[in-house]
Amino acid sequence: MNTVLVVRRQVHGTTGESLGRGCWIWCPGCDEAHRPVIADEDGHEPPGPVWGWDGNLTAPTFTPSVLVQGGPKNSVCHSFIRNGRWEFLADSTHHLAGQTVDMVPVPDWLTMEGTS
Repeated sequence: MNTVLVVRRQVHGTTGESLGRGCWIWCPGCDEAHRPVIADEDGHEPPGPVWGWDGNLTAPTFTPSVLVQGGPKNSVCHSFIRNGRWEFLADSTHHLAGQTVDMVPVPDWLTMEGTS
């Protein structure tokens, strides 16, 4: 499919409360998906961290920076995503720390997940 971003509405499984929309992107440094949360279409912001998104599906920009840390490797991935490019900050613990690279397509399985 070649898309760099998959946007999905998220709801609480028990209450049905909106949890915003998740923007699934594939990180080439971590080799896994990251998911900044953005406001609903009507502007409602869910509880927790919410990123700004410019609405661009092919070369997105998110604000502020995206910080993902922890996991089994206790890793850090800290970046800005601007105009469809990852700007990995020096505190990232993967091989792309300090580099700027183009966004990569999300895997097909992620674009198909949750669809029928």
